[in-house]
Amino acid sequence: MNAQQAKEILVLYRQHTADRRDPDVAAALAYAQTDPELADWLAMHCAREYVIGEKFRAIPVPAGLKEQIISEAAASRRRPPVRRSVGLVAALVAVMLIAGCLIWQQVSSPAQNTLAIFQEQMAGVALRGYAMDLITQNPEQIRAFLQNAQAPADYTLPAALQRAAESGCAVAG
Repeated sequence: MNAQQAKEILVLYRQHTADRRDPDVAAALAYAQTDPELADWLAMHCAREYVIGEKFRAIPVPAGLKEQIISEAAASRRRPPVRRSVGLVAALVAVMLIAGCLIWQQVSSPAQNTLAIFQEQMAGVALRGYAMDLITQNPEQIRAFLQNAQAPADYTLPAALQRAAESGCAVAG
């Protein structure tokens, strides 16, 4: 232990308390007996703490303070916290709004969820023009292109497709 470490421990030390029984405090106090500069600092520290304590003890305690604290603590336990109530109401309103929006969407546009609409959309996707971003039969070039485009490039082709010739790739954008 050095003087700085001892001072960091002793800055929290209070004379005439159980602090002296703490092993770290006891070691720092023992070190202070061997270091005159630290001993002087400790004496000043203890004197300041004593003066501050005396000033606090000189402040009169208002009459009925203990009873007031106890009654306010008991009253706060009886009534529910407002924040929790407000939070519950806000959560309930949010859930009701989401449920209302979902129900309104279902009622106002039921045709959007039919199989015929889905089939029409998929036919449109299939009939749109398709172009490859890279045309090559070299699998290493295809993987490099996909990796550069931040697309999955660590794929494994099924056995049936491994026999087919590759012709290129495209990245959906």
